[in-house]
Amino acid sequence: MKSITKLSTALVAALAAASTLAWSGPGTGADTQWERGSFFVDVPGILVPCLGETVNIFGEIPYTRHAVTTPSGGTSYKYQEVPLNRNQPPLYLVVESTGKVYRYQNGLPFNLSFHQAAGETFSLHIRASYVADDGDKLIGTFHLHLTTNANGELVVDRVYDSGWECIDR
Repeated sequence: MKSITKLSTALVAALAAASTLAWSGPGTGADTQWERGSFFVDVPGILVPCLGETVNIFGEIPYTRHAVTTPSGGTSYKYQEVPLNRNQPPLYLVVESTGKVYRYQNGLPFNLSFHQAAGETFSLHIRASYVADDGDKLIGTFHLHLTTNANGELVVDRVYDSGWECIDR
């Protein structure tokens, strides 16, 4: 579970950063902010029980984030992990003992849109598929939970690993 938590840290950090946006002041209406960038993941030692092996997930993930904060303190978020294309490096999963390579499939674009205000919670279920050249597939699932307190500060950001499924061709 700790390994998959590392993998989702970038997503949690992006959402947490979004929750720190401040309203621009009285009489100016809503504040809107855009952010475009990417983050690199390199997470070795993720145990995949159905393989009986550890894997390393690595690659660059481009994203776009848009946040709108209202004068009342509520914030709406739109977050997208941008679709991977031929001009971008792929996201890989490599079995550490054998070197077998799986490529991330059908996971991007990842679109997320939600409203987070004081005292609210948000939960997300993610399912990621990786496919090898021989057709074997690994599917990892996990849940993300965010909670803000009455002051609108992010106080809970938990990731729950739901497990892995191995599908042989």
